[in-house]
Amino acid sequence: MTTKPTYKELEKRIKELEKKTVEHKQLEEMLQESKEKWRSLAETAPCVILTVQRDGTIQFLNRPVGNYMPEDTIGTKVWDYVPPNHHSVMRKAIEHVFKTGLPTGYKILGAGLEGPASTWYMTQLGPILKDGKVTAVTMVSVDITEIKKVHEELRESEAQKEAILDASVDRIRLSDTDMKIIWANQTHQRELNMDPEELIGQQCYTVFVKRDTPCSECPSIKAIKSGQIEHSVLTRPSLKNKEKTTYLNSYAVPLKNESGYIESLIQITRNITEQVQAEKELEKSEEKYRTLFEDSRDAVYITTREGKVIGTNQSFLDLFCITKDELPDLNVQQLYVHPVDRSRFQKQIEKNGSVKDFEVKLKKKDGTAMDCLLTSTVWQDSDGSILGYHGIIRDITERKKTERALREREKELKIQATNLKEMVTALRVLLKQRDEDKTELEEKLLSNVKELVVPFLAKVKKTPLDYKQFAYIDILESNLNDITSPFLHNLSTKYINLTPKEIRVAYLIKEGKTTKEIGEMMAVSPRTIETHRKNIRRKLGIEKKKGNLRSRLLTFQ
Repeated sequence: MTTKPTYKELEKRIKELEKKTVEHKQLEEMLQESKEKWRSLAETAPCVILTVQRDGTIQFLNRPVGNYMPEDTIGTKVWDYVPPNHHSVMRKAIEHVFKTGLPTGYKILGAGLEGPASTWYMTQLGPILKDGKVTAVTMVSVDITEIKKVHEELRESEAQKEAILDASVDRIRLSDTDMKIIWANQTHQRELNMDPEELIGQQCYTVFVKRDTPCSECPSIKAIKSGQIEHSVLTRPSLKNKEKTTYLNSYAVPLKNESGYIESLIQITRNITEQVQAEKELEKSEEKYRTLFEDSRDAVYITTREGKVIGTNQSFLDLFCITKDELPDLNVQQLYVHPVDRSRFQKQIEKNGSVKDFEVKLKKKDGTAMDCLLTSTVWQDSDGSILGYHGIIRDITERKKTERALREREKELKIQATNLKEMVTALRVLLKQRDEDKTELEEKLLSNVKELVVPFLAKVKKTPLDYKQFAYIDILESNLNDITSPFLHNLSTKYINLTPKEIRVAYLIKEGKTTKEIGEMMAVSPRTIETHRKNIRRKLGIEKKKGNLRSRLLTFQ
């Protein structure tokens, strides 16, 4: 049987209940106040705050998201407001909080003013606990669209800058004050076959020139000391050929912090070996052409369009009998005998770009006139405008004198040639007359022999004669025939190497006489006549040829 409480006990219980009621009411008020504060804080917060269940159902949303009002989202799934490719990210994050009770976060694309997938959010997730168990998840999302754009632009800008640096012909590095490389561009790979990533952390003088200490002329050391941009041209043996030297044009740019202390340096190095070699070759070439310029026997000059002398060689000074000290006050217009020739020269050279062997009269300092040839070219600026002229002057005064003397001599020779021609003509007339007289004389002689001698010889031959007398008469008649015969004339003319006896034998052979008959007529042996016959054949060029000697001799009739 239960004992009934006493009045005091009831009174005590009532007071305890009243106290608990008051405390409960205070707690409710405090809780309500806390809820109001939390709601006010949540609704005024710049970020998006949600509470979701394990299956993604939205329980609370503090503010509109894009075109979605809070009351429209309650009860819907949180991943309905993000692109499908982000669903798994959200599911895994919510599940992670429920399983571990630990916060997590992610970045995804979600709903915004410009559409369902127009805003980037950075979201932090935390657990809502009840009796030590996770009952829901709080999601706090911050709009990072602008930040992300800035970051992307910054990354793009950095990528562009890095691309520019990598494309540079210069080897560019960022190093600390201990010369340790922090960053290097791709030019190191192209020129030295060194991976920029492998250079990081290494000291430049160790990796590039195999030294234990910085180079004596290192611009980076100078820049650390001066705080200014420093420059040096460094030399080292070529990597490809140790006998050759590599020239490096190096700059160091110090980078200072807000306090003014140097934190790092930009090192810029360019291989200028080819440039240095080209400059040396240019110096040699300039020296060679300077020597040619100075040693030329022709007068070499450079002048402005207005006639001011810019440069000359010694031959120019010698030609015009002037000194170097007189050049500043000299205008080439003063050197022309006829000033109009200067205008004529300028017009022609500026039209054609050059002149060759332009003939003109110039004068020395004392006024002595000279015949000269100008060969010149226009001197132009980079934009094509004409600055002046340069070329050579050749003195042809002596040559012109020689030419004039030759022309005078030529005239004299022409007169002499005319006179000689007239004399030749007169001689031809005389020779013609001589030939005619000779022919007339021969005809008279032949006529006289035939009329005054031959008839008497014929009468003598009819008289009684002994053998010798008859032979002498026959020889006499034969000799007269020889004198008047064109055969002997033709034979002796064509073959002048025949002896008189050979000519006589040839004549008798032509007349049909035998060797024996010829021997008797010439009072020599037949053997001697045979020798004469062989000599005649040899001299006529028919010694080894078949054919009758008499037939050959008949061709000379």
